[in-house]
Amino acid sequence: MSNCWIKAGIMPTVDHNQKEAASDQIDIELDVEIEEIEELLETLPNSAAPFLNNIAYFTKELDNELPIEECLDDKQIIEFVTKDPNEDIVSDSEPELEIVGIKEAAQGLKSFITFFTQQPDNSGFCYEDLKIFNKYSKLMNVKLVESKKQTSIDSFFTITD
Repeated sequence: MSNCWIKAGIMPTVDHNQKEAASDQIDIELDVEIEEIEELLETLPNSAAPFLNNIAYFTKELDNELPIEECLDDKQIIEFVTKDPNEDIVSDSEPELEIVGIKEAAQGLKSFITFFTQQPDNSGFCYEDLKIFNKYSKLMNVKLVESKKQTSIDSFFTITD
């Protein structure tokens, strides 16, 4: 990107030595600022010791390099390059739910109600729930009949003023 900016005249041309000198200057300025902060922290009273311990812990953690990405070995690079881009990507997230049609849902509910009614009284099934399942069974039957009704193509288009 910087090459494009240089070509367009937005950025001045900078050679490698100038970049190194600028990088070294930034490092020196950061070191000076860190030394000033350390001197300031040393002047704090002893009651700030827990605070200083926390700061020391966090600055020690910041000095450690944090891994951003795993390094790929040759085999992983070859797999990535030769992988078919049209291949389905397997996701670690929850699987997509399968769309269930009205007919299959109604048949499943009827099967469950049949199973429910065949259970003995001491099986732990509550017959008050059977009323709810029958209610939903009737609702599914209405939806099933509605889905079979033929509509005109005009009903799919709305005219807006």
